Amino acid sequence: MVLKSRRQFLRRCALLGCAWVSAACASRTPEQPSFFATPAAVVELPTETPRITPTRTPQPTVVIPTPAAFPPPPAPGVVNFAESGGLARLQADALREGTLVLIGMPRDWLKYGQIIDSFKQKYALDVVELYPEYGSRDTVDYMRSAALDPNLISPDVMELGASYGVSMRNSGFLQPYFTEHWDEINPDIKDGDGYWYGTYYGVMSFAVNRGVVANPPLTWADLANQEYVDKVGLTGSPLDSLQALYAVMAATLEVSGSLDDVRPGIELMRRLKDAETLISLQATNQRLLSGETTVIPMWSYLALGLRDFALGNPAVDVVVPQAALGSPFLHGINTYAQHPAAARLWVEHLYSAEVQQMWLESNAMPARFTALNRLGTFAPKLLERFPDIRTMERCTFASVNQIAMASSLVAEQWNTVMGGFTSDT
Repeated sequence: MVLKSRRQFLRRCALLGCAWVSAACASRTPEQPSFFATPAAVVELPTETPRITPTRTPQPTVVIPTPAAFPPPPAPGVVNFAESGGLARLQADALREGTLVLIGMPRDWLKYGQIIDSFKQKYALDVVELYPEYGSRDTVDYMRSAALDPNLISPDVMELGASYGVSMRNSGFLQPYFTEHWDEINPDIKDGDGYWYGTYYGVMSFAVNRGVVANPPLTWADLANQEYVDKVGLTGSPLDSLQALYAVMAATLEVSGSLDDVRPGIELMRRLKDAETLISLQATNQRLLSGETTVIPMWSYLALGLRDFALGNPAVDVVVPQAALGSPFLHGINTYAQHPAAARLWVEHLYSAEVQQMWLESNAMPARFTALNRLGTFAPKLLERFPDIRTMERCTFASVNQIAMASSLVAEQWNTVMGGFTSDT
């Protein structure tokens, strides 16, 4: 079975008894000793609501058709924070609506439980949590269904993977909004017209078992050194794993300085295979901790969570190569939102210093990191938890077109160049 999102990857590991990986998405606190936050009441939809059939994997090239049958959307409201009249006016408008409807935001993912609860407490609004387990593809499918079926609850706001923002805008499912902190968001992770915006991101990194590896690799080229023979593993095949595809893209960035053509990254992977450092065994957190696969390219928030769980037994290092490649999660407001003021208030909440700090505490990089760090918002001790915070701050982000081209080239050339190399489970 191929899991379609990094969230589902974590949840599947927990079901298999690997609860330690959830440290990547929910830091333990004195009041909550469990790795997973206590689930809140989640609204049960009517039994006739269709459960969307999960797709096999997130597709880097996303095409979302917009049939003529879709009803006309409500008239657009205010499009920026200034027009909303400020936070107090925005809250008053949201209170008149009374409710906020979210979709695809699990409480055990990067402190979302605390983020949702703090929003309810601060603004006295009810929050409906639709299908928290949904990944981006399922969220998109449900939104299309809700636009066509008035009996379905329509989400007000959603979180999506980086590949979905452009297509969702082009398909007419997003309405623009410029948060108060718009100018502090990296332009590479937001739509210039305000339709979607990154809230936090991760960076491709190496998780390294220091109990086995004496000298952690610092670059992708280092992985070809003989000291890493039989030690490097991918989390899947880049043909059907987005995380593995990003590993190839990150290697490309180091070799060529560009993401327009990933053939240099594919060739580097071939070099690792020929050097017998890259093995065909699929890398997992459990295999890294046991020493079966001791160097794994993976997202920084997952690697840092694994390090925090291990508590030095074994010691796990997290290395961010200087040619750092990041990937954000995006937010956007539904064109058909029934509670648009509440949705805008939610967006302001996400970009508040309070929530941005929650994400940093959860090992993710908040979108406003540069501006807030300049103000001294983050304690030095918190920043020291990251291996190279400055490199992570200035990482490169791939465009949707670059992701699509990378996926296409990998599909075309991987099996030929790699000689049928696979990542076996």
